[in-house]
Amino acid sequence: MSLLKKNTGNIFIIIMLQKHIVYIGGLLLFAFLIISFIPLQLKEYVEAQSNLKVLDDNLNQLTIKRSTIFQYNKHNIDDQLALINTILPTTEDKFTIFNAADNLQFVYGMFVDKYSSPYGSMPGAFVSVAVMAQADEVQFMDFLKNYHYLTGRFMTINNIIYIPSSKSLSFTAEFHIYKPNVSSETSISFKRKILEDVEMIRKTLSERNPFFMKASVKDDDVSTEYTTKTNPFR
Repeated sequence: MSLLKKNTGNIFIIIMLQKHIVYIGGLLLFAFLIISFIPLQLKEYVEAQSNLKVLDDNLNQLTIKRSTIFQYNKHNIDDQLALINTILPTTEDKFTIFNAADNLQFVYGMFVDKYSSPYGSMPGAFVSVAVMAQADEVQFMDFLKNYHYLTGRFMTINNIIYIPSSKSLSFTAEFHIYKPNVSSETSISFKRKILEDVEMIRKTLSERNPFFMKASVKDDDVSTEYTTKTNPFR
């Protein structure tokens, strides 16, 4: 009796399977599609959203850069950059160091006895020049306060010795260069303080070293009115 019931149940299952085979096949196919394609679609969707975010970020950065460049252009940025590149060049031009060393005498009123050749300095971030001069205390204090850029080149000092009784001044001047690391990914922003500082430098140079300002107005104007010494290395 139980065997008959079992056989009857099996036959019923077979009949139901045969009757609904199309639906069962469709269900299996649908399940296969879900398992196979849904994860792929989700992956592509996530990647598309990520790419869209990158594009939005790039667009925002370009918009900010465009706005920043527009603001800088309103402040004669080309002239500002020309001045800064002259004072702090990206590559060393040792000829300008001769002028800067000679300008110590013109700007501060001190008498420069001699200075070493910049060509004897090893290549690097700055060029060292040993200077020996005569300066009174007023000139010396003026030099200490304003030595960084008034000669026309950005300069730091090292090993300074001043003897008031003999007005003897000796120091090592270090004339610097600067190579900025700039790429298309570098973020930029409008910094008014920098422009104000550059304008202050321009104004001070115009007052204290007008020849330098006149000579650096245009890069294509070559002036021969350099301050000279008979023998700067004597």
